Amino acid sequence: MELPHTHIEASGLTGNSRAAGLPAGLGADWSFAHDLPCPRCRYNLRSLRKPVCPECGFAFRWQALLSIICPRCSTSLDEVDEHLCPHCFLTLDWTELFASADPRRRIDYEYTSRPGFRVAVQTWAVALNPWTFWRGKRLDSVPIEPRLKRLATQALMLMLAGLLFPLLLHALNWSLIELRDWLSLLILTAVPPATMIGGLSLLRNTWRRTGVSPLSVGRLQAYACASPALSGALLLIAASAAAAANHAVAYLFGGRFGGSSSALYFDPDFFFQYIVTGDLLWAWHPVEAWFNISLVATLLVLNLIWLDTFLLIGARRLLRLSVWRIIPIYLAVKVVTLLALAVLLFRAKLQAPWVRFLVYPEGPW
Repeated sequence: MELPHTHIEASGLTGNSRAAGLPAGLGADWSFAHDLPCPRCRYNLRSLRKPVCPECGFAFRWQALLSIICPRCSTSLDEVDEHLCPHCFLTLDWTELFASADPRRRIDYEYTSRPGFRVAVQTWAVALNPWTFWRGKRLDSVPIEPRLKRLATQALMLMLAGLLFPLLLHALNWSLIELRDWLSLLILTAVPPATMIGGLSLLRNTWRRTGVSPLSVGRLQAYACASPALSGALLLIAASAAAAANHAVAYLFGGRFGGSSSALYFDPDFFFQYIVTGDLLWAWHPVEAWFNISLVATLLVLNLIWLDTFLLIGARRLLRLSVWRIIPIYLAVKVVTLLALAVLLFRAKLQAPWVRFLVYPEGPW
């Protein structure tokens, strides 16, 4: 694409001696490895090292031509040759910055040439190990905001599908779930990610003081949406398993699961009943009880423990914040999350036996 003359002048793409310099720290064998037209004559600058077009003699700056910005504070690096960002003093890896300017170089969701749902699933699967996941993400790579928004949208759509699928099966009489039990699943699945991930956007002054750009925070939030995505996938699998079990039992024994009028269904109260009272007083069948206990326990681990670990490691490795800066931010958001989760669950379950046991431990409940 040919650049307008005004853009060439405004962005430092001028034919002076300053423009022909190379940033500090580039390897002796470095050359630009991708197709890129000269702004003046459209000659392909691929495989060049010196920022001078061999066809027309136009001198430029690689930083300006590639629109390189600081990954942490988003400051333009058009006129920077040093190894430190002049605004936030981040150490710059110019080789990595120039290489990441070409999307085809990456295999992750941000930089792949085909950011489809399959790549999103692969990204969420890798994110199950936060240490490995964040080790492969460099702060020096520029965030691709449209891709991050698309990834977050796909995660939220998968979570929504997982929440609606049990209702669909209930409507088809393939499995059972009461409205208050569905609300509990909604709270367990949506509230922790919404408060933990969304709460990061409310700390704009904190990010500004630490020199972290909104784009870097947005990258952390987008990848953390793996939590609702995996929760949605878990609910889809659990609902499908419940429907398959109900049909198999109906086919083999001519009745519903457990030989009663009730099918295997979703009821988070089994988990809370077991935690609070240590008993399963009203379970139709042990398999039904442990099915729900396992489901709720997995959702809690995924949306509380794993999400916390993922965000903490991301803040440390991606944003490069010190532990003393991370802890206050984490505690502030975590307190809000736990309070919201406790209040909403208690409110949704006022008539549940485990709630009555907490309020009236002596009974009757």
